[in-house]
Amino acid sequence: MEFGVRLSACRTGQCWDNALAESFFATRKNELTDARPWPSRAAARTAIFG
Repeated sequence: MEFGVRLSACRTGQCWDNALAESFFATRKNELTDARPWPSRAAARTAIFG
């Protein structure tokens, strides 16, 4: 693989299988949503996706 990343080979229901994705989205949520309310969905989308 180009970046040296391996896909998980765990069985369904393994708690650590999604840990990386959950950590990423939790950080993203804390940085964006806890700081201030968003005036519109479009403004939030622009902040997230640029």
